Amino acid sequence: MKRKLSKLLILIIVVVTLQGCTNIIPKNNNITDSNSITYAVEKFPDSINITNKLSLRDKDFIYSIFDGLVSENENGDIVPDLAESYSVSKDGLEYIFKLRNNIYWSNGNRITADDFLKFFKSITSNKNKDEYVSELYNVYGVKDYHEGKGTFEKNVAISKEDGNVIKFRMNVRDDSFLKKLSEGYFKLRELDDNLDNYKEKFSSIKYSGAYAIKNVNEDKEIELDLNEKYWNKKSTNAKKIILKVFTGAELALADFESKKDVDIILNIPNSEISRLSSKNLVEIFPNDTMKVIEFNPDTKNNKTNLSMRRALEKSILNTITGNSLVKEDRFQLALGELERKALKSNESIVSSTIADDSKNLDSIKEQVSNLLSKSSYEGDVLRLVCLKSDENKSICEFISKNLKDIYNITVKYNLLDKDQLKKAVSTGDYELLLEDITSSSDTYGQLVNKWIANNKGKTIDNKDINDMISTNTLKKDETVDSKNKSLVKLLRDNNYIVPLLFNNLICVKSDKVKSITFSKDGILNLNQLEVNSGD
Repeated sequence: MKRKLSKLLILIIVVVTLQGCTNIIPKNNNITDSNSITYAVEKFPDSINITNKLSLRDKDFIYSIFDGLVSENENGDIVPDLAESYSVSKDGLEYIFKLRNNIYWSNGNRITADDFLKFFKSITSNKNKDEYVSELYNVYGVKDYHEGKGTFEKNVAISKEDGNVIKFRMNVRDDSFLKKLSEGYFKLRELDDNLDNYKEKFSSIKYSGAYAIKNVNEDKEIELDLNEKYWNKKSTNAKKIILKVFTGAELALADFESKKDVDIILNIPNSEISRLSSKNLVEIFPNDTMKVIEFNPDTKNNKTNLSMRRALEKSILNTITGNSLVKEDRFQLALGELERKALKSNESIVSSTIADDSKNLDSIKEQVSNLLSKSSYEGDVLRLVCLKSDENKSICEFISKNLKDIYNITVKYNLLDKDQLKKAVSTGDYELLLEDITSSSDTYGQLVNKWIANNKGKTIDNKDINDMISTNTLKKDETVDSKNKSLVKLLRDNNYIVPLLFNNLICVKSDKVKSITFSKDGILNLNQLEVNSGD
């Protein structure tokens, strides 16, 4: 009897113990917590010290943990961030930023003007060799200080004033200065080795943004917690964001549809867009890149004279509307414009204007034929070169086939690696060049710089373009931005460049996500992510 009681007692103890154990096993809150969002990423950045080398998706993460004086919203407007307000003098030589009173580091300490002075002193120091520092060279004294001359306190015109105010005094007017300050390089952080070793040192870092790194699980997951003292915190903000690594969007999508433990996926496979759109799981947002075609301007290459360039532009812009990447919303048609028209979520990019153009095919064919007759084209093979990628292959194949079938223009494309492409461009072994440019931050400046670099040493039969390129000084009341826009207008008027396609971000999100926004540059605003109530 005693033996039976003993066995029964042991059994009861084992059962109770096991039940207790089940209660202390940590639950995967990433899946069940309605205030937690899981974002699928391909990899984590090597460092969170913001430099020129960051990818767009790296910025999603890093911009959520650091804020700057100002930021850029989804419309491309510059808005106050850690600054409550800012003002610019009439002559454009003085910028004053009044800081908010309710801004705090992740450790609870208040952010002050002294923190910004320390930050700008660090990034403009001679020890910082990153190229982005040159964007501050129009601030009085920065260039000399960065080159090791003088001291920050005595020689650099970045100072603080009463009332928690930061003031910048300029050498020359810089109309893009606010835009520059909105870039990630100038988001407030303490520059030290912890930023490069954040996976181990995350708890030692002070974060100025909406979120702080709570935990890092090797190269699999990063857990971000909302800063409860964040100045712009809302009750609908995700309390926790999990960045989870998937080797490819396909795996993330499978997880999304089966296990339901992924909430946001970007850049899904083209083949899945239509199916997911039919289930209302897709939202479309503008990305920060665009496809542009450049024609070889060298007079030695008589295949691409003005009439030929006009014929090619008209035929390419008309036929590209039928490309599968356009129909699947991966791209929005540029229609020869450098600035994207507004794109509403889930709105088809095949507009009525494009549909009307397709009805006028006979008229366009006649126009192209007339232009070809004025050119020296006699059926020669035109060489189209670009960087090797699946998207570029699809675009080039489509252009090559349709120009031959519809307009009897022969185009042979060549997909090249980076070094091969650089060589082909420098030696002029092409008639058409398909390339990517950033379509928002400084579209005109980047386009001008690329075009000049691509055509160095080539003979260009256009005096106005040659004069603008060779003149380094600015005219009275002319700015770098206005000069770049004037040069781009000349290039467009002479059909040397053709804006072809704007890249779109295809986003899949779960029902837990109430609202999601991107900056005009295509950066996911994790700090503005809102979740639906779990009630």
